[in-house]
Amino acid sequence: MAARPSSEVLDAYHWPGNVRELENIIRRTLALTRGKVLTPDELPDEIVSQAGRPGVPGGGSFFQRRAERIKEFEREYLADLLRACAGDVTAAAKQAHLPRGTLYRLMKKHDMAAGDFRSSSA
Repeated sequence: MAARPSSEVLDAYHWPGNVRELENIIRRTLALTRGKVLTPDELPDEIVSQAGRPGVPGGGSFFQRRAERIKEFEREYLADLLRACAGDVTAAAKQAHLPRGTLYRLMKKHDMAAGDFRSSSA
């Protein structure tokens, strides 16, 4: 199977950090590369894998599947934690050994509200 050109890989990547992320990747890759033309082999693995390198067995790249598993773990862990603490974010943060702000950010990331767990008992 033929390798995809760098431009296709860069175009297929999601770029959650937008232009700044793209600029940083290009600068870093150019700094670490001797040639004048970037190939997919010189780009960071996360970029190439998440851009959908063809022919990856098992339905997705390592990085895609790892991200999915981490997201799944976070969501389950937060739900169990908030359920056990009856929605008390301070108690949940203490039990998880996390700053409250971090717990709130994770809850927001997973679209969770403490109130959804307040009626549960430990």
